[in-house]
Parts: sequence; structure tokens; C-alpha cells
Amino acid sequence: MIQMRSYGRAWRCSNSSRDDDVENPPVIPEDTCAYIDMVIEITAKMAACDDAAWRRNQQELARALLEHVRDSNLKLRQLGIYWYERHKRQRRIKKGS
Repeated sequence: MIQMRSYGRAWRCSNSSRDDDVENPPVIPEDTCAYIDMVIEITAKMAACDDAAWRRNQQELARALLEHVRDSNLKLRQLGIYWYERHKRQRRIKKGS
């Protein structure tokens, strides 16, 4: 049975019946939809504001949020590659038996 274990705001998969078979899988990144929503809200407020200093500050915040989303997407791709390769290896082992 596969269980999701929470480590802070990220998740890690484990298979309780074969823990020794799972070799430290990558962490599943947190949901990033809220960050995307924040960037949309920031850009809407920036369009309506005339204060250049405030807009620069908001632009830096939006950039930081988008970098977090980029990092989470990279982790998600790495997670997919990990499990894909692991599945291929398991199929090769079963075919060899």
C-alpha cells in the first residue's frame, strides 16, 4: 500500500510493504497554484499603480514567486523521470526472471 508522508509542505512517497525497494524517491513539490494566483494579483495591482518604487518591489516579489514555481516544476519533472526509470528497471527484472 502506497502512503504519502508529509515533510513540511512537501510530500514523499513510500511503499510500506517494500520500503527497502524504494531508494529515497525525490520529494513531490507542493501545489503551486496559489503562487500563480499571487503573481496574477500582483501584476493586476502593478498595472493600476503609479508609484515606481512600489512597482519595482512588486516586480521583485513576482519574480521570486515565479522562480519558486519554476523550481517546483523542475522537481516534478525529476520525480517523473525517477519513477519512470524505476518502473523500466522493475520491468526488466521481471522479464529476466
